[in-house]
Amino acid sequence: MFGGGTETTSTALLWTILFLVNNPDVQETVHKEIQNVVGSGRQPLIEHRNNLPYCEAVMNETLRLGNIAPFSLPHTALEDIVIDGYRIPKGSIVVPSLNSAMHDEKIFPNSNTFDPTRFLDDKGKLIRHEHLLPFSLGKYNTVRIMVFNATFTNISVISWWLVLLVEQTEVP
Repeated sequence: MFGGGTETTSTALLWTILFLVNNPDVQETVHKEIQNVVGSGRQPLIEHRNNLPYCEAVMNETLRLGNIAPFSLPHTALEDIVIDGYRIPKGSIVVPSLNSAMHDEKIFPNSNTFDPTRFLDDKGKLIRHEHLLPFSLGKYNTVRIMVFNATFTNISVISWWLVLLVEQTEVP
């Protein structure tokens, strides 16, 4: 559990940095929100989380588009079922594609575009999106804990630095 959490959190941090470098306007908004809520030179605390909706929206979008875990853990069909015309017999091993869910144009329009505002309502409040499945799905999904840890760790790191390109180069 520790190793998996460490890997996903560090990968989420790398994706966050990549998306912020490519979207300096988003980075500026994140930094301003942290400065307004937390203040300068202070570490974000758990109490700040509900007052950092844009930061959390950035993490949600990073986890969605960064595709940290493209597949869920294998599941077993408990009964015969038909999904989109495909028959899945009871006892079949099913490996859900989280990637296809995260890039479904009906759920996430312009799914290949980094857009944190898709997780905010008109008033700037965070929208809890039931289709955000960055790590797993199923009855015993630990996604909420993992998303919170990744979000909070990344917000803590981002609060100390702005990520800038040294010179005009092609960004990966």
